[in-house]
Amino acid sequence: MIINNIRLLLKHDLTLAERKAIMLASLSSIVEFYDFIILGFMSVYFLDGISHQTYISNKIILLFFIAIFSGYLIKPLGMKLYTRIAPVQEVILVDGGIAALIIVATCLIALVPTTNLTVALIVLFFSRMLQGIASGAEMQANIDHLYIKLSPHNSSYAILGSVSGNEAGILLGIVINRLINLLLTPTQMIAYGWRLAFLISAFLSLAIFLLRSKYSQRIDETHCYRKIIPLYKLVQYYFWQVVIATIFSGVRGSATFIYLIIVPFLLYFSLHYSPLQISEILFTATMISAVSSFILNNQILINHRIDYWIVPLLMAVCSILLIPAITYLGYSFVLDNGSILTSVSLLGVLTGWLRLLAPRLVTGLFPAKKRLAGFNFSTNSGFILSSTLVVILNTGVAGIIHHFFPEIEFETLFFLSLISFTILFAIITLICILNLTKLINFKELNQLRRNLYQFKKVISENS
Repeated sequence: MIINNIRLLLKHDLTLAERKAIMLASLSSIVEFYDFIILGFMSVYFLDGISHQTYISNKIILLFFIAIFSGYLIKPLGMKLYTRIAPVQEVILVDGGIAALIIVATCLIALVPTTNLTVALIVLFFSRMLQGIASGAEMQANIDHLYIKLSPHNSSYAILGSVSGNEAGILLGIVINRLINLLLTPTQMIAYGWRLAFLISAFLSLAIFLLRSKYSQRIDETHCYRKIIPLYKLVQYYFWQVVIATIFSGVRGSATFIYLIIVPFLLYFSLHYSPLQISEILFTATMISAVSSFILNNQILINHRIDYWIVPLLMAVCSILLIPAITYLGYSFVLDNGSILTSVSLLGVLTGWLRLLAPRLVTGLFPAKKRLAGFNFSTNSGFILSSTLVVILNTGVAGIIHHFFPEIEFETLFFLSLISFTILFAIITLICILNLTKLINFKELNQLRRNLYQFKKVISENS
């Protein structure tokens, strides 16, 4: 999917400056989703390092994920600050300030002192707040720059860059996690290995800033003192589109969070798998997921002879199938009967399919002039907020029930809560899909698919 999107961007009738703007903007998505994945992967070592005990209480886990969630909650403030500062300051100063804030915040996470639990959580909370403000400002900056540098009829193609950046960030996080676990022992991972992943993120942020400083097209004086509308203002004008797009992205994000973050977390703390075993399971499951996603994309989703309604139909099917998939996952964990790889792979396949389907539906919800902004805001909000809430909500519910019924294992209660959450999410998704005809012009999207197919056919013939 990543290669296909990049190929389309390179071959489509875009100017060199437009391609460059899209590619440079997509780099931010890589770091954003790399950080998202690494925060999950490295959480097991972080918690193991700061707890200094064999048992980590549910309270510590809850506080940790609340600190993580705070960074996403503060993003609108970063968007607002950018809209006030960018029109009256030099671009290099604004972009440099955002990059510096991201690098400082990421380095603070990498250097969190683990000798004191309270201090560690406070530093993490503060770092995530800084990171959230900078991330919100950077998202707003990317949209602002793209709308200035792209012609109106080409702005929607920037979505291909954004989607590719998201997927590349997730893939990079999986690969880095695998490499670090191969090179370091579990003791080294807890002592300092988890910090390396965040230092890599800080280095990536610096490299991206330097690349943009050298190759990005400057914004000329005609755009000074321009009025920039914060992305969150979209809710006022396209309320139901944003709500439904956020829900679709939330399903995708929740599945990804369970697959890439909750699964390794439980494998490490509940079943006591080694970091190397965990990275091997996830790497194998991800390869299976990639193959199945490739088949789905090439045989069905880009087949111009199949009506666009196949996309919401498959979205509904995947949302429903998540229920037995997570039930089977819980069954495998609770009984530890040797079917972990099978259950994780099944969840990985559904997660991969949702990562293909959700962006297509979200794109169709917004009119062409607001498609880029709507897609980025809704995708980011749904993916991040809902996936983090999966942990906070289900850990809290399971913890409360476990307090009154201590004879029931916490893991069992957690999975029961998670299954209930998945059922509720599936029902809400189905309701949204049934109301899509009021918001999406399927005739227009079918025509776009035919045009895209013809364009790809020309590319293949020329190749």
